[in-house]
Amino acid sequence: MNSFQWPNGARGAVSLSFDDGLKTHVENAVPTLNDYGLRGTFYIPMAPGGAFDQRIHHWRAAASQGHEIGNHSMTHPCSANFGFSRRALDYLTLEDITGEILDARRRITEEIPDQKAHSFAYPCGETKVGSGKNHISYVPVVAEHYVVGRGIGDFANDPVLCDLACTWSFMPTDPPAERLIGWADMARNMGRWSIFCFHGVGGEHFHLRMEALRMLLDHLAAHRDEIWTDTVINVGTWIRDHRERVCA
Repeated sequence: MNSFQWPNGARGAVSLSFDDGLKTHVENAVPTLNDYGLRGTFYIPMAPGGAFDQRIHHWRAAASQGHEIGNHSMTHPCSANFGFSRRALDYLTLEDITGEILDARRRITEEIPDQKAHSFAYPCGETKVGSGKNHISYVPVVAEHYVVGRGIGDFANDPVLCDLACTWSFMPTDPPAERLIGWADMARNMGRWSIFCFHGVGGEHFHLRMEALRMLLDHLAAHRDEIWTDTVINVGTWIRDHRERVCA
């Protein structure tokens, strides 16, 4: 276990994030989190007429309840191999992806003005644009504009060493509750930060069963004194500020 100091005597941290601004987020995820007094992070593509605009009043309500509305770009660009991306990363430049990020950031700031800060999540967990000799990371772009960039990975984040511009998150599909609880306990037992990346909740793609979500939330609520559960931006900001204090 590292010597990092989490707030209020906690032994580790957990963040619950939900991608793509889905219908099941406003119908299932937000109300269930509210029932437990826990806050989540919702990463939403911000293209006009898309996932944000279709449920704009729900997202504003979620933000007013303490949930984070995060940046998932404008058009959710992913690899051309997927076949569904409106603007494939393979054909974008750093200038293009910077525009995607900043345009989405501007919309979030304008539409949810009371939200003080938010984080970014890499669409499809992919962190590069271009191809061949022009295949280049856009993590530095995210680092320039955001405290936290949430990626995809296979382990809990070490708060002392992790790259805040490209943190890791667990992205399960229909996971058993025991696996979710194990990842939460990894944070507690190792002094780390476990981030969850969910999509559909009780339905839709890459779905998470409601029973599994409730069992995870039961566990987090029962261990509030040991596991700090908060939004990605709040935990990431704590880590950044702690590092700055240590280095001062």
